[in-house]
Amino acid sequence: MFTVDKSAVTDRGRELLNQGAALNFTSVKVGDGTYTSSEDIASRTALKNTLYSYTPSSITTEGTSRTLKVAITNYDPVTEQAIVTATFTMREVGIYVTVNGVEELFAICVSYTGDSIPAYNGTNKAEMEMEWVMNLSGASSVTVTVTGAAALASDFNLLKAAFDGLGLSVVNGAINVTYDDGN
Repeated sequence: MFTVDKSAVTDRGRELLNQGAALNFTSVKVGDGTYTSSEDIASRTALKNTLYSYTPSSITTEGTSRTLKVAITNYDPVTEQAIVTATFTMREVGIYVTVNGVEELFAICVSYTGDSIPAYNGTNKAEMEMEWVMNLSGASSVTVTVTGAAALASDFNLLKAAFDGLGLSVVNGAINVTYDDGN
C-alpha cells in the first residue's frame, strides 16, 4: 500500500495558481526516488527518478475542489501488454499539468517506504486507483487530458452524467474524453 508521508503543491504549481493560469492535467508520473523528511519537496521541478507515466482517468468538481483520479497499473488494459517490465518500489508520484505547451510538475507525493509494483508477466495484473483532492480556485480553467487513459467505468458514468459539454469518443478501443469546466 502506498502511504503518503509528504505531499505538496510545488512552488511552480502555486505560481501557476497565483497567475490564474489555465491548467490542463496531462499526466501522473511515478518513480522510485528516495526522500528524507527534511527535504523541501515543494521546490522540486521533476521527480528524482521517473519510471512510468500514466494518463489521468478523470477529474470531478465540487465547489472549488477538484478530484483527480488515475489508475496505476503494471499492464495496459487495452492492449494487455506489460507497462511495468521490472518490479520496482514506487516512492514518488508527480502530478503534471501542461500550460502553454509546457509540461510542469504541479504537485508531488512521496512515501518513505514505498509500495512494490510487480512486473507484469501476463497473469499478475496489479492495479491501484489513486486520487487527489485539490483546491484550484486560482486557476482560470481546469481541464484534464485523458486520451489513452485506463478509463474506470465508474468515472465514465460519473463524467457523462455530471458535466454538460463533455466530449466522448472511442478511438482504437480507447475512450477519449474532453472536458472544460469553464472556470
